[in-house]
Order: sequence, then structure tokens, then C-alpha cells
Amino acid sequence: MAKPEKAPEDEITTNFFGINPKTYEVESFSLTRGGTLRAQDGTDRGSPNTSVTAAKHQLAARLGLVEIVEASAQHTGDEQRRRIIEDLETKAEVMKQENSE
Repeated sequence: MAKPEKAPEDEITTNFFGINPKTYEVESFSLTRGGTLRAQDGTDRGSPNTSVTAAKHQLAARLGLVEIVEASAQHTGDEQRRRIIEDLETKAEVMKQENSE
């Protein structure tokens, strides 16, 4: 039985990774072709028809993320994503240590 095709508007085009400065955790979000910004758990976090630029702004202004990294879903492999997350985790640890002094 053939797997049903994703509707184009649900296809993830861009992934975002950023540090939550309150928890020092790396959070992940995705933007779909239809412009929906979603948290890693699948909940919608932005307004419909969001552009990449607007998504980055929403992550910074509304959710307070810092050190936001944007990665194309089509051109970023698992190894690159893992490296991005590891780099952000290192930065988050440094931030945590600096703010606890």
C-alpha cells in the first residue's frame, strides 16, 4: 500500500534552533511550506503564512530565544543538525555559567 503524500503546505522547509535564556535549553522549531511555525512537539507557535524572516523574529521577540540558527530542511543533513545543536548546547552551558557567577 502506497504511503500517502504530504500536502505541500505541511512540508517542512526550514528548521530553527535557539537557546532559551531562562532554561538554557536548546529548543527546535520548524517552518512549513504553508508558513506554519511549529514547536518540536508539533504545536503551532506562529501566525499563518509566516515567512522565514518573520519566524526568526517571532522566535526572538515572542519566545525570547537567542542565538537562533536557521537550517534548510532540504539541504541540512542529520550530521549538520546534530552539530548545530551541540554547538548551541555548548553556548548555553557557557551562558549558564556566566549568569550564575
